[in-house]
Amino acid sequence: MDADNVRRTGKLLRHRKFLESQAESNLHGQLKEARQAQETLAARQGELEVSSQWKAQSVSGTHVDLTLYQHALQYEASGDMAVHAATAAMEHAQAAERLARAGFLRARNEMRVADARHERLSMQWEEANERLQSDWAAYAWLASRERGQ
Repeated sequence: MDADNVRRTGKLLRHRKFLESQAESNLHGQLKEARQAQETLAARQGELEVSSQWKAQSVSGTHVDLTLYQHALQYEASGDMAVHAATAAMEHAQAAERLARAGFLRARNEMRVADARHERLSMQWEEANERLQSDWAAYAWLASRERGQ
């Protein structure tokens, strides 16, 4: 077993850990964006509820307040556009989150493979060194016994 192989797999392992940390950071950013998009959508939907309340308020009672009703309709129209835009942004953020999660899982798996390989090669190298040292010790012991006789 060559020590260079162990060093190379060590470098590969460090590189894969770096890629995993980048993918994890990217995933956290995408999760934050998705959460913000959901909050924005909820806020826009809340604004639509306000326009519905205004419309209900304008027709309650004995007379109809056409000015308030018209403002509520205009607000509702702009609110609909805002809800559609927020929904599209949330769907985009969720898709980006799924991609980031897949990238993170792939990077984590690649890191685990590199870690297992590095561990295996390190153990093989250590075992080969132990055998070599044992052989040298046995050779030295035999040589000293032969000189003693």
